[in-house]
Amino acid sequence: MQLTSDLCMHWSRILGLPITRLEKSKVEFISVSEQIQVPLGWLLLAVKVNEACVIIVDQERIDEAKQIFSELTVKEIFTEVGAERIKRFFEIEPERIAHHIHLYCDREHFRSVKNESARRLMPYGSDREICMDWRSKYPRAINPYTYEEANPVSYGVIIDGELASLSVVWRYDLPFWEIGVETAPDYRMRGYAKSVVSLATEEVMAAARIPWYKVDANPLNIASLKVSKALGYVEYMESLNYKLKAQQ
Repeated sequence: MQLTSDLCMHWSRILGLPITRLEKSKVEFISVSEQIQVPLGWLLLAVKVNEACVIIVDQERIDEAKQIFSELTVKEIFTEVGAERIKRFFEIEPERIAHHIHLYCDREHFRSVKNESARRLMPYGSDREICMDWRSKYPRAINPYTYEEANPVSYGVIIDGELASLSVVWRYDLPFWEIGVETAPDYRMRGYAKSVVSLATEEVMAAARIPWYKVDANPLNIASLKVSKALGYVEYMESLNYKLKAQQ
């Protein structure tokens, strides 16, 4: 896929090393720099791509990191064993460690799914009441107002006057835009998620960006993974990171 080449170039620029030349099954260590910028306040810890792993740490702790991680295989780093080492090394609570599978899509592989009930939402206009009701019912779920600094746009399926399924596109100043999806419990397994993610994917492609879809890997969100792959998304990399605590 040309997509993979484009993303390799992007991540190579961010990390300051050519990803395509990474030795398979090898763990590379690089130091944090102003070059490394991760959206939404997430500090990148480990990335698995091209069957190799890149671990980013402070320069003064690289030798220590090598002692802790170097005897692990790439596969082991992305298991509970690796998460335990990350918890110990960075002195963070285990519940703050996030493990994600990253998927991307291009026009060649994209398989559109249509549903006449799916449409673009107007959360600050005619759909405000419906969107606010969603946020009230599901405060921990994504919503049309999530990460407003990322200039989100959202799509939804509305059934009997309520939002049944929602997809949000976060439009970062990056080559790729992230897509998230959430479906109300009573409306799952009906194909609504595919239809709203399909519309979101078309939005991203129309803007000449790469659609980026992220799935929780621990525990694996099988339903979300099936949605993305049914639309033609392909697994590209895995990551372990942690979210910085909100400032008081």
